[in-house]
Amino acid sequence: MNQERINFDKKFDTQEKEVFVLTMESCTGFRGGRDTLWQAHQCLIAYADAESDSLQESGRLYTQKTFLTWLMTDEERQSDEQIFNLKPQTIYKLKIRESLPFNQLPRAHNLLVVDVLERDCHHPTLEQALAEYQKPIVLSLESYGTLALDKRFNSFRGNVCVNGSEFEVVLDTDTDSDTAHTAAKTACSLLSKWKSWDKKAKEYAAEELAEDAEEWLFDEKTLENTDPDELSEKAVAEFIRRIQICSITVDAEGFFKLYYDDDGIFGYHSIVVNGDLEDGFEDVYCG
Repeated sequence: MNQERINFDKKFDTQEKEVFVLTMESCTGFRGGRDTLWQAHQCLIAYADAESDSLQESGRLYTQKTFLTWLMTDEERQSDEQIFNLKPQTIYKLKIRESLPFNQLPRAHNLLVVDVLERDCHHPTLEQALAEYQKPIVLSLESYGTLALDKRFNSFRGNVCVNGSEFEVVLDTDTDSDTAHTAAKTACSLLSKWKSWDKKAKEYAAEELAEDAEEWLFDEKTLENTDPDELSEKAVAEFIRRIQICSITVDAEGFFKLYYDDDGIFGYHSIVVNGDLEDGFEDVYCG
């Protein structure tokens, strides 16, 4: 066992146990800069101890955010199976080892998969949890439409069309009614005066970023032979003309992020304008 595997293994209890798990979405993976192995992550909707199939019998149904995890080589990560071949929204019986507490993370925030014991299992409590998970939760955005809760990221999202522009609205909140409706109220205020906000945001972004964009907007001859003030005016005008809104994100505190498509000005990166309704724009960056 190489050192990477040894260090990873130390994060988990040595005791193995059997659990039923209900997966959320497909497996993802990441690795650190010097690592050679990928760490798989697959979020769970819920899981239960294998000795019980009922919440009423033992209370051992776990619904806190928990991930299945394991290590993969490059070759294993690129395969369709990714070792264990776990599908989304499916019940499995697994042999696992629970993660140990680390800093502010509680025990068993990750479950190391040792083996898959059964696939497509029947488990009444987890089947009920899946049925609840699959129920759509929607939030009205007044005349602009409805947003649906994306349970993977605890955010409401959906597309709106305002003044001929179609873009996504994301409420960076969860199912809590107070925070969700507060964020929705902010979003509606923003959209009700969208033409003005959009114009001001483009102008603000252009003034802040146009100088950096000049080398992307103009060829070398134009840069050398044009008066700097005239070049700056041209850059601002071209910048404003080309960027287009693609999404907005609003949180329960009243802050928003406006994401603009840069049309290749910065090599196809998003231009993000931050602000709030009361104080206006705070900063802008290309990300």
